[in-house]
Amino acid sequence: MIDLPGGVKIGGKEVILMAGPCTIENREQVEAIAPLVRQRGRQSDARRSLQTTNIPVCVSRHGRSGLRYLRDAASKNGLLVVM
Repeated sequence: MIDLPGGVKIGGKEVILMAGPCTIENREQVEAIAPLVRQRGRQSDARRSLQTTNIPVCVSRHGRSGLRYLRDAASKNGLLVVM
């Protein structure tokens, strides 16, 4: 079991929806995806988190800014960031 902030546990009985871009192209992309992740999680009664599957590309392309895009979009939409 993996414990995440906010009492979220991966590996328990609750469904966890993790979705997001494979790579971060720009802030607008992340801001467009975050509300969709939130809405899909609400429809499936799942906890929601925003993730990118390719952190090295995110960091090499945008540096800390790319990670900040994720954090900002997640905060605005009530999501966690999982890396």
